[in-house]
Amino acid sequence: MEMDLSIYSSHVRTWLAALVGCLGVFGTGVNLVVLWVLYRRKDIRTSATVYVVNLTAVDLLVTIVVDTLHVLGIAWPEFYRLDTNWTVCDITGSLCVAGCIISLATTAVITINRYLFICKRQTHDDIFTKKGAAMIVLGTWVYGLGFVLPLWFGWGTFRYDPKTMNCAYDRTKTGYTLMFLLIGHLLPTLTVFVFNTALYLNVMKIKNNLRQYLQGRTPPQGV
Repeated sequence: MEMDLSIYSSHVRTWLAALVGCLGVFGTGVNLVVLWVLYRRKDIRTSATVYVVNLTAVDLLVTIVVDTLHVLGIAWPEFYRLDTNWTVCDITGSLCVAGCIISLATTAVITINRYLFICKRQTHDDIFTKKGAAMIVLGTWVYGLGFVLPLWFGWGTFRYDPKTMNCAYDRTKTGYTLMFLLIGHLLPTLTVFVFNTALYLNVMKIKNNLRQYLQGRTPPQGV
């Protein structure tokens, strides 16, 4: 794999490395605070808490490992060239792809969980049991791994991207890129949109029904 190491000056790379590093530290701090609050405040835990923890764990994996390697790739591009077997690049790309997919899938699960909790409580209670939660969390990781395995077995590959100065999947592989975007990104995004819209419409329906009920109970003025 060829790497154009001269696309950015050393001055620009220094600033970019500092920016990515600060964002990584900030993201790590926020995620640790979320975990600490959930650990200390049992009163705010819900059936969706396990998925929030799952989302936080994935984010920590990205901010601690992927962002650190990204900073190295920006500040010291030779870092990836020294890895002649591209092992580090494969690891970085795998974590980046899996982390992105798992985060989106978990966000979709949280949205479904909240919709069912508010609108269809019995269905929520039947699905989101302890066993169900464990299976769903495992499913999000299997879902993410499903987008990494094809790259390991030859359908696409990981490569160093000189524009982002990081390792990612080869976007020139049209078949894999379409699968990644349509199934990995668009599907969970549409799920979030559909269930949030359904939740909003249900809340508005209840609000209107309540208003009509209260108006019917209000005696006419002057009586």
